[in-house]
Amino acid sequence: MFYRKWDRNTIVRHIMELEAKGEPIYSSYVKTHYPLLHQAAFRKFGNWENAVRTAGYDYNKVRRYQFWSKKKIVAEIRNAWKKGEDLSWREFSNSSCYSALAAAALKKRYFGSWQAALKAADISHESVSRYMQWNEERIKLKILAYKKRGLPLSLEFIRNNDSRLYYAARRRFGSWQSALKAADSE
Repeated sequence: MFYRKWDRNTIVRHIMELEAKGEPIYSSYVKTHYPLLHQAAFRKFGNWENAVRTAGYDYNKVRRYQFWSKKKIVAEIRNAWKKGEDLSWREFSNSSCYSALAAAALKKRYFGSWQAALKAADISHESVSRYMQWNEERIKLKILAYKKRGLPLSLEFIRNNDSRLYYAARRRFGSWQSALKAADSE
């Protein structure tokens, strides 16, 4: 890629070739790996963004660092929800497509927590969470629901059929029997 004379068409062609090979075309990468191309783009287009746009690429998708706003974060979360993406924190934040969005949502200037970001997008945290947040009241209500449906409340049945409830009851009440007694007192 060594040229003595660069013109706009040559620069655009090289950007397209890099992208076709699967190489990143964000500014700092090209500046480091292809400094002559980067310099020529500044001379002929004024900046790297203009060169990338002229080559037909959406610079906002090319750039390494995204600019976020509350509105953009909410819109992106809603789009992911509509696509059926897993919005549980662990999956979403580890996704290569959405990790930057997840990190932005956690910043204090935006939402400060994933729960708050989901709430702003009108999505219930409970509906996407893989882990139920248990408190004593929720445990007692769940036990009473089992009782109302006429299902067994034996330790074996619960441990085999609803292990999350069983272990939450042990953590909160010390034992399954103590949880049953607390629910019965309701």
